[in-house]
Amino acid sequence: MKQLVFVILALISLNTFSQKIEFEKNSVFVNDKEYVQITKTNDRTYEIWNLKNNKKILVIKTIKRFNDLKKEYVFLPKVTFVELNKTWNFETKSLKNDFDIIQFIYNLKIVFPNGEVNKEMALNYYEYFKNLNKN
Repeated sequence: MKQLVFVILALISLNTFSQKIEFEKNSVFVNDKEYVQITKTNDRTYEIWNLKNNKKILVIKTIKRFNDLKKEYVFLPKVTFVELNKTWNFETKSLKNDFDIIQFIYNLKIVFPNGEVNKEMALNYYEYFKNLNKN
C-alpha cells in the first residue's frame, strides 16, 4: 500500500510542478542550474549523462503503444538505470520529445538536481512495477 501511495503522489507531481527547462547544445538546465546532458541516439532512444563525471546514467527508450481509452498512440518510457543494471517500463504520460524526457526524470525525482541517479527512488519504482506486474 505504501508503494501505491508513493507512485500515485509521484505521478501527480509529474503534472503539477513546472520548472524552467532550457537546452544549450546537449546540456540541460533546470531552473537556471546545470542538470544533465541528453543525447538522442535514434528516433525514440535518449541517453542521459551526468555532467560532472561524464558518465551515462540512464537510457530511455519510448515504446509506442495504442491507448484504447484515448484511441491514440502514446510513447511510454522504458528506462535503463545503467549503474543499477535494471530496466523497466513506466506508466506515465506520453513522452514525445527531449523536453518531456527531462520533465519526466526531474519530476519523478529519479535524477537528483545535481545530476546523480536517485538510487533509492529508482529502486522504489522498480519494486512497485515488479509487484504490479505480478498481479
